[in-house]
Amino acid sequence: MRVAIVRSDISKVYLDDVENTSQRCFSSEPVGQSRYFHMPTDAELIAIETKYGITQGVLPVAVLKNAVYVGVTAVAGQTGVAGVVSAADGVKATLTGLTGMTAADVGKCITISLAVPAGNNGTFRITDFVSASSVKVANADAVVAVGLVTWTEYVTLSVNVSTATIQALAGIVGLAAGPKAAITLELQNLIAPSLVETGPVLLSFVYGKLGKLSSAAFIPGAPQVATQLRVGLPVGHAAAIVANDGVTPFTI
Repeated sequence: MRVAIVRSDISKVYLDDVENTSQRCFSSEPVGQSRYFHMPTDAELIAIETKYGITQGVLPVAVLKNAVYVGVTAVAGQTGVAGVVSAADGVKATLTGLTGMTAADVGKCITISLAVPAGNNGTFRITDFVSASSVKVANADAVVAVGLVTWTEYVTLSVNVSTATIQALAGIVGLAAGPKAAITLELQNLIAPSLVETGPVLLSFVYGKLGKLSSAAFIPGAPQVATQLRVGLPVGHAAAIVANDGVTPFTI
């Protein structure tokens, strides 16, 4: 399986209910897999592109993120063509011109397309409810723009780090076979690190930390509502867990 953190408001998450990295394993078992997970920063993604000679003029990081972060399960009736990016502060973007939004939409996500500039496009988690026609989303690349955008609301934010998706991107598609395979693996492992599906990992997925992180009811900070209020972060899933192909939702 691959585990991707899909919340930029959580700096890092430690997976502590799988095999400890210091344990001694039998030769047929993988090394311990406990580790920190985080949503990669623009700088980390750019560093990988630069390593392989791909400039931002060829593959802007916003275009890369637009390709790999995707919405799952559209919310019935929640789509339109009159959205506007009306404000941006380097962390969040305010969308207006929407319809039917409620406070219950916080934690879901919206896909924006046909926007100019490209950094306004993509799939972003809803962080704040403003009104029935406006919400804020997590998009550090957004800028204010007067042009109308197409929008669709989805229940869940997930990832698509499949080999086909990454290798079709501008700048990567034209690389020689060796560098193409290498950059694909580096991006996959940064965005959605792989876990070997051992017994403890599967138990974590069903009953433990992985299951909690991928739940729509996940509370950042602690399970207590009082702590959630103190931390100030909304309830909502923090991780997308996909199969080894990088896109299919993982199931047992």
